[in-house]
Amino acid sequence: MEDIDNEKMKSILDDYSLLFDNQSPIFNVDDKLSKSYIPDRIIARDKEILEIATNLKPIIRHSSPINMFIWGGSGVGKTITINHVLKTLSIGSKLKNKNVVIDFVKINCSISKTDTAVCLQILSYFSSRYKPSVKKGYLIRGQSIDYYLNQIWDFIRDRASQCETYAFILFFDEIDKWSENKKRLKEEKAQITLLYDFTRAHENKRIEANNCFIGIIAASNKMEFLTTLETSVTSSAGFNYMQFPDYNKENLFQILIDRIDAFKPNVISEELIRYVAKDIAERYNGDARKALDILKIAGKLAEANFQTKITLENIIEADKHIGVLATGEMIRNFSEHDKYLLLAIYLCEKCSVISTTGLVYKTYTAICKIVKAKATSLGHNSRRITELYEKQILDIEKGIKGNTRIIKLRTSISNNIENIYTPELKFLIENQISDIEIIINTASKRRSEKISISKY
Repeated sequence: MEDIDNEKMKSILDDYSLLFDNQSPIFNVDDKLSKSYIPDRIIARDKEILEIATNLKPIIRHSSPINMFIWGGSGVGKTITINHVLKTLSIGSKLKNKNVVIDFVKINCSISKTDTAVCLQILSYFSSRYKPSVKKGYLIRGQSIDYYLNQIWDFIRDRASQCETYAFILFFDEIDKWSENKKRLKEEKAQITLLYDFTRAHENKRIEANNCFIGIIAASNKMEFLTTLETSVTSSAGFNYMQFPDYNKENLFQILIDRIDAFKPNVISEELIRYVAKDIAERYNGDARKALDILKIAGKLAEANFQTKITLENIIEADKHIGVLATGEMIRNFSEHDKYLLLAIYLCEKCSVISTTGLVYKTYTAICKIVKAKATSLGHNSRRITELYEKQILDIEKGIKGNTRIIKLRTSISNNIENIYTPELKFLIENQISDIEIIINTASKRRSEKISISKY
């Protein structure tokens, strides 16, 4: 630590006492409101817990587990339930002296979106727990997928040789994010070769030990996800399909009450918790993560205002904050072509031009030309507009002529357009804007009032 005189030391200690020594009047155990917290009791998921356990139970009988595809909306407890069941299986089998060893690796596919990233995460799990001395050797970057897979097979074989029964369970959370870069167009099927490799490891002689079993659990909030994969992958995995229903207001109330000791006693009323549960159940399809986030942010707002209780005003302000964050995050996760499509609609709206499907497509293709991207087809764009409307990203009105559709951005998207129209993209487009200006001016039927969109 750097040398500091007594006066400076006293100043730092005073600041420390002011900022950190005072106990929070609001929070008791903050972690109980975090996404990573796994409670001892999983609420409103008894049926799902039993079904997941049934699919994993063959491991205890020294057989292969049943692979699972688990579908449900955001915040309905998929991840927390799977983690709970696997934790119970792993620890419980040890306590029961079953001589069953289970390695469970969770892959967050919204972060690990490539085959290499997935392999490196698996190797990091193994090397950090069992062979730390060779960790760097196993995690050399820039190698082929076969290189990484061979290291993984080595680890699995080594683990299986040390016990009576060994199970390696891979949980791909948000697996649809992993497959997004496996296909260029909506019509194409995604070939997730790595998934095929794991499900066929025994058949392809990668793993020959009879006491070793590999299980796959895949979770997604896209019901139709399996239909986007090549048949060879789905037939090899043989997924058992499971659906997690939305939480209702009573489910959410019980979940929030179960976490109430995250706060100091009497900080939040039962009435306010019921308000949050009902509101989230009605507006966000029972998204428990949103409900917990609202409570956490409301608590921070109350703390920042030197309150001793959370009020309805805190809850309402937290809800607005969550809405802004959610919209920004959603936009950032759009594909590049979705961003170009939304930007095309935005530029048309800024010029007060009626945004029909045809005009939007012409503007979109001009943007693709500027950024040197291959445009998707008109049919694909038209379908994508419908899907974005269904997701409440766009508004669509019928035009005067037949089937003409007038397309508008929702206000929440327009207010977050900077997440699409970044300074870098704006600079690129404004330096080659003439093609877009010609398209929009032609469509505007006001050729005497030529519009310039460079200022946008």
